[in-house]
Amino acid sequence: MDNKKKKQRGRPKGSENRVSAASKDILLDLFEEYRDIGQLKEDFFDLPTGKDRLEILVKLLPYIRPKLSAIEHSAKEPMNSNIADILKKLAEECE
Repeated sequence: MDNKKKKQRGRPKGSENRVSAASKDILLDLFEEYRDIGQLKEDFFDLPTGKDRLEILVKLLPYIRPKLSAIEHSAKEPMNSNIADILKKLAEECE
């Protein structure tokens, strides 16, 4: 029994789901048309308060720009070094 091949079902790992890709394309086309006719801007500024506009922006932002990931400091210089100290050390190394 252990020698039998496992049956693979579904799409291969890392491949894009065709339905999701098609849905994204349709939504993108609708959004672009909504923006191009000027209705998006009109509706946005028709919102009653600035708070409402900010809430909409916060909700849309993940779809506009990807989230930034945390980065690690891997340089040899300590994090509290200022730029002047770093430039001074670089200048000394070049001499």
